[in-house]
Amino acid sequence: MGQKDGITRSAYKAWMKRVCGLAQKGLPHIDFSRYVNDNTGLVFDDYEDINDPKSQQKSAYERFAIFQLLNIFGMSGFPKAWLKSIGLGGLCVKVMVVEKGQFCCVHKHPRKTECYLVMHGTMHLAYSMDWTESDYAELNKKETKSGFIQMASHLPGDRRLEDSGIVLPPGREHFYHDLTPFHMPISAGDEVVWMPRSTNHAFTAGDKGAVILEFSSYSHEPTASAESGPEEAMLPGELFGIHDNVFVDPRIAEARLGNRFID
Repeated sequence: MGQKDGITRSAYKAWMKRVCGLAQKGLPHIDFSRYVNDNTGLVFDDYEDINDPKSQQKSAYERFAIFQLLNIFGMSGFPKAWLKSIGLGGLCVKVMVVEKGQFCCVHKHPRKTECYLVMHGTMHLAYSMDWTESDYAELNKKETKSGFIQMASHLPGDRRLEDSGIVLPPGREHFYHDLTPFHMPISAGDEVVWMPRSTNHAFTAGDKGAVILEFSSYSHEPTASAESGPEEAMLPGELFGIHDNVFVDPRIAEARLGNRFID
């Protein structure tokens, strides 16, 4: 089948039911259906066969789900001159659910520092701390047959994610070439992993999928939970509308994506 341009409401509902069930394997006391909205499930490449287990087993796609449990800016009444520093604070708690072999694509957060605690399954994490804005410009300026050029690695160590036996999303492998895999798969019961701000990173899941509890500073993106409504309305005006996602793929907007529903 070819690439699909969107997803039906019924297919999205079935996908959310499945990932809610997987999420509860890691955190069984939470009713995740309360936190489902149109942006809970994120698709970064295509919608092909999103509910077909056979398709998922043969191909890796950039798609996963985020359940936002809490996102508090948490600071007000400070002088405007402090906003740049205050914008790095606050508290956000999310549960990220990645199905077997699927990916959260390569990105970074200039403002947000994250910590990951795996609650179920296995997380394969990769990162790069050395990318600069000139690196992005160079990556997207030079063209090869695929439209991109593989940059020379300038990472600690000499391993790459695919060297760990990870199957990368077809046709998008070049976005992962400069990532160094974390020194081991991260499983439930392992220690918390810290991801500093402005660090490119991506992750995928093992055979049982992955349920990841993420703690971070305030998340500058339109990711309101289903019950609470848009939290951006509580921000100081100077910070309203700021998005904190920067993707290596220039075709992905620097914000949290919305899904394309076709019915």
